[in-house]
Amino acid sequence: MYRQLTGHNKQREMLKRLLVSGKLPHAILFSGTAGIGKKLVALELASALFCSNNVETLKNYPGCHQCNACKDFDSGCLPDYSFLDCLQKESVSADAIRKLLYGLSLRSFSARCRVILIDNSEYLPLQSANILLKSLEEPRSDVYFILISANPSKLPTTIRSRCQSITFRELEPEEISVILRKQLPEQLKTLESSGIAAEEFSLLSGGSLANFTMVVEHIDSWQLINEHLPRIFNGDIALGQEFARELGKNKEALKPQLHLIRVFVQKHMRLSERPLDQLRWSIFLTNLIHSEYLIFERNISPQIVLSKLFSTLALPVSELTVNSPKNFISNWSV
Repeated sequence: MYRQLTGHNKQREMLKRLLVSGKLPHAILFSGTAGIGKKLVALELASALFCSNNVETLKNYPGCHQCNACKDFDSGCLPDYSFLDCLQKESVSADAIRKLLYGLSLRSFSARCRVILIDNSEYLPLQSANILLKSLEEPRSDVYFILISANPSKLPTTIRSRCQSITFRELEPEEISVILRKQLPEQLKTLESSGIAAEEFSLLSGGSLANFTMVVEHIDSWQLINEHLPRIFNGDIALGQEFARELGKNKEALKPQLHLIRVFVQKHMRLSERPLDQLRWSIFLTNLIHSEYLIFERNISPQIVLSKLFSTLALPVSELTVNSPKNFISNWSV
């Protein structure tokens, strides 16, 4: 998949220069919005590190895909490459990290280096992070750690400070459109059959394929959001209360639905021609973020919070002060 990578040319060129000059850090943190291709860039870098034809000089970036090391890496059978997903708790338990680090002290199987890619690293358990810290502080010359995070602020400061951080921006609409047509044609057909053109989705996706996947998986919710939110915005308070009741019935399904609402609002913030409409949508977006915190962190009833949220969206422009995020959040102070 990384061989079809689109976008992030600036970051990829920088990594190539660091590798050519022999200055590639042994601990790197890739940070940026989920679903924009950070993992693919990391795999591209790992491929160049493992390629047997790059031992003396960097002839290929990424790898040549012809040598045995490249073929083993591409097939997922290279023992010197380790992939950890912190959402899979067992793979990043304290014992698992100790076992991994012990293996690094042994001689490599076949490659000239080892690469450890840690995805969703913000979810790395604290004990595991502390065990990993020493290896990041005193890395071996032939070991590279690549951490990937959509929310690096959740990582311990000690971990962040040991890594060189590389920030990735959201994909451009043209890049999203290219990826959709080349790599995800079937899912794209699903959207287009629901009246969403590729060009439109490229704009409203916020530069992330994660948004694309979420819309496809929850297409019915997406259509309801498109029907209901403009009417609530135009003052239909009764519909807002009804929508709040429906969404509040299933807290487990609520996270992706609120994410889709966020995507919808961001789209309208960009496309609204009237400054006051843009302001109303931006206030609603801030209130939405507060609502997610109240529902999932403070465990306040989803229906109650969403009822208030949609009520503020339906308020007229003359009541923007009442609708402000400061007043919204103050209603829930304890």
